[in-house]
Amino acid sequence: MKTLGTIKLTLCLLAVLMLTTRIQAAGLALSGEVQGSHQAIAGSQVRLFAGAPGKATLLAEGQTDAAGRFSFNVQPAPGAILYLIASGGRPRAGAGAANSAIGLFAVLGSAPPSHVVVNELTTVASAWSAVRLYGSGGLTGNATGLRIAAGNVPSLVDLTTGGFGGPVQDPLNGAQSTTLARFATLGDLLAGCIDQAVAGACADLFSAARLSPEPAPSDTFGAALAIARHPWHNTQALFNLLAKFYPANGAPYTAAPFAPYLSYAPSTWALAIRFGGGGLNAPGGISIDGEGNLWSTNNFLPGSQSRLQQALGGHVSKTAPDGKPLSPATFGFVGGGIVGGGFGIAIRGGDLWAGNYQGDSVSVLRMSDAAPLSPPSGYTLGGKLGHLQGLILDLKSNVWVVDNSNSQVALFPDGDPARARLLCGQDDPKCHVSHPFHLAVDQKNQIWITNGGTGPGSVTRFPADQPELAEQFPVGKSPKGIAIDSQGDAWIANFESSTVSHLLPDGRPAPGSPYKALSIVTPWGIAVDGDDHVWVAAFGSKKLVELCGSRPELCPPGVTTGQPISPEKSGYDGGGLQHITAVVIDPAGNVWVANNWDDPQACAGPKEPTETASTLCGGNGLVVFLGLAKPVATPLLGPPRLP
Repeated sequence: MKTLGTIKLTLCLLAVLMLTTRIQAAGLALSGEVQGSHQAIAGSQVRLFAGAPGKATLLAEGQTDAAGRFSFNVQPAPGAILYLIASGGRPRAGAGAANSAIGLFAVLGSAPPSHVVVNELTTVASAWSAVRLYGSGGLTGNATGLRIAAGNVPSLVDLTTGGFGGPVQDPLNGAQSTTLARFATLGDLLAGCIDQAVAGACADLFSAARLSPEPAPSDTFGAALAIARHPWHNTQALFNLLAKFYPANGAPYTAAPFAPYLSYAPSTWALAIRFGGGGLNAPGGISIDGEGNLWSTNNFLPGSQSRLQQALGGHVSKTAPDGKPLSPATFGFVGGGIVGGGFGIAIRGGDLWAGNYQGDSVSVLRMSDAAPLSPPSGYTLGGKLGHLQGLILDLKSNVWVVDNSNSQVALFPDGDPARARLLCGQDDPKCHVSHPFHLAVDQKNQIWITNGGTGPGSVTRFPADQPELAEQFPVGKSPKGIAIDSQGDAWIANFESSTVSHLLPDGRPAPGSPYKALSIVTPWGIAVDGDDHVWVAAFGSKKLVELCGSRPELCPPGVTTGQPISPEKSGYDGGGLQHITAVVIDPAGNVWVANNWDDPQACAGPKEPTETASTLCGGNGLVVFLGLAKPVATPLLGPPRLP
């Protein structure tokens, strides 16, 4: 016989089961509207998909009613990245005729709002955020990249209203760069086709968006993807369509549905957003963890009157993939000797390693809670370390850091400070470095080090376990950043020469190296993406530059190794770029750069700058260019790998 307690327990379990069943049966209730030029699109076919690595799944489909409304009730798999595609329909903003060239897109993420608007702005925001993850099978990129891309969409658009998102119009972006106007103008170009603003509007848009030999787009979603994939292509021709679709006719403003629109043709259609906070000030180096979070060293403390000769050193910042600060304001993460970090930062398992330029030490943080693992002064190796710059892991997870002021290299075998030793100093006859700045590791576990001392620049290379076999290879003057590509080639940013050197795996310069471009002025950081395209942070010109790498078959037609893919003069501009140092690529194909200097006069000008300029030496924040590159697996260990 059942006891009373057993009966009560059974009833409770049944109640929980019934409640769970009802929740599962209810699933996800999603409603929304499809709009063009702020008005309803009736009869549009709306499909809801779940994106996932390798395969996207159709969850539901239907048509919008006369008011452009739709609704679905589905049960997506946990964590699935949901997205909507709306095709065709009768736009109320146009002549009321059906338009098969309508294609609208909205990436909603794994926890979408209950009500969404799908329009031109959601299409642009989603296409630019997810372009490197979208293919013939739908949204099928790597899981981390999909999550990052979905999180980036709200930086541009509010999915609940179809209007502007928060970051694109906040004080760091709205009035500080052309991103907001580029974004609105792209929405206007799609709108001109959707509402058939002039005869042949769609044909004009598709022709301008096409990069031969690729086929021309057949709808506005395809046009958005084409422009996002090649944002440097036909910029003037696309811009000219704005006046054709929405002529001013003598009035001060056009009838374009989205504003602010551009008054002048952009250098590219790249969309970049700047993020700050969490202790970011004059960020020097950046490392991305496995979740896509960015960890940055900071030269200065925010708000300090720091300059090159005298500085209050900053600490470490953590920034989420969507730009939100995850470290405390002003001070960031402190302790363990972190002060005035340089260019060196790397992730080893669950620990963050950082080199301190001002503190003459190496610091280690536990990443899960930012607790310092190094002593209060950091690891100084008995006071023998000087101003530290580059820091990396080799393929066996040994930690290497270069001492720029003392011309030596510190090795922490297996990340063990007790076994740390100094190499390649002035007294070492077999391995010599001169004011080393950065370092990289290739597929053979060889260490490559840039020597930034006076005179002709060089790179030192040796097997990680045999520094005595060091070799020297000439490059340009004052080399800084170095990166190794998938072919084992080395790419070096030559600061004083304003060139990029390209060394083959045997150390010989590649034909045509070093490479020049008008947009490359005093380059600093350098990175390689999953297609071996080379990304250069040009400190002096405040440009992000994309070069064709060692696999020209993956470059645009007619562009060969060492030639710029981004515009020759302008590179990728905008987004609030200042004087930039580090450049890194995340699993969604976003390219992040560090604003290191703001006002050079405040950094190196008069001994006592004006009060208004006295806090402006340090650059403000990180800038992300959405979807520009082939994704890279993070954290980076050695040459880039596809996620």
